[in-house]
Amino acid sequence: MEVIISSFIGKRLSVFHEKLTFHIAFPYLLCFKNSFFMLIFNLFLA
Repeated sequence: MEVIISSFIGKRLSVFHEKLTFHIAFPYLLCFKNSFFMLIFNLFLA
């Protein structure tokens, strides 16, 4: 019984952790991508 509960909690935590990681990493990734494109754009203009 305890094993079932702990595995269930573990699964819920891993899903929560994945969502949290996605929500934290996605804006940073977007920001990095935009700055990367701006850098390339500026290099082509220069």
